[in-house]
Amino acid sequence: MMITQKRRPAPQIARHGLGPVFWMHASNDRLEAAIWAYLEHDHLDVEQIALIRDYLRQWMEAMRGPEIAALRARVEELTSRQALDRWMSDALRMGIDPL
Repeated sequence: MMITQKRRPAPQIARHGLGPVFWMHASNDRLEAAIWAYLEHDHLDVEQIALIRDYLRQWMEAMRGPEIAALRARVEELTSRQALDRWMSDALRMGIDPL
């Protein structure tokens, strides 16, 4: 059975014309709490994973270059901590560090 997810807009973060804004500068307290939970290896609930996925979607939309297309496409698959860990590891290997 396939679970469809409602696609929500990424958190609204002012860009100041300089590309993606770091999550700590967002005005979204729930996003900040979700990122800290991820970084501290705490339990992530479904909403927190969705917030992180939305943030990463926004971050990757601002990135350019052919080498990141596959990484950008995988953002929609981020539905668990393990998937986030794999994605983040791949991003870091490519020199992309959104957190």
